[in-house]
Amino acid sequence: TGVQTCALPISFREGIVHRDIKPANIMVAQGTNVKIADFGAAFLRKTQAVQTVAMGSPFYMSPEQIDGRELTLHSDMYGLGVVLYELLTGHRPLQATEIASLVHKIRTVDPPPPSSLRPDLPKAFDQVILRALGKKPEHRYPTWEDFSIALSNLGEIGRAHV
Repeated sequence: TGVQTCALPISFREGIVHRDIKPANIMVAQGTNVKIADFGAAFLRKTQAVQTVAMGSPFYMSPEQIDGRELTLHSDMYGLGVVLYELLTGHRPLQATEIASLVHKIRTVDPPPPSSLRPDLPKAFDQVILRALGKKPEHRYPTWEDFSIALSNLGEIGRAHV
């Protein structure tokens, strides 16, 4: 068995925040071999250049990214949380027809639990996904490893539920 590595923790250790985690930038190469694509909007934390423009796809942007605050691993974690929510429910956690309304919701509105949109989904998924979507970075998982463990535990629950 080969050891799988995850691009997001490795990128962050190298000083990179992707800033545009969304379904179109997640590619399944083969089986469980998943690649993160398009680092064109990436924020380079180790550079001396000033990068203040809020870049990314609005539906997947974290509150701190929208507000132009410091970006950390938690910013990409939020985006991945949106992707997982959408994958599990078929819906984005927060929806709006206008950008101003969407931005307001991302900053202030808690999304409904995924199980409220998909009743067959075990409630344990709600806690993990909603934590990744915390309004403040400190409300999300402290590390990528912690998030990975929580997701792995969901895999066990999901298999038992089928």
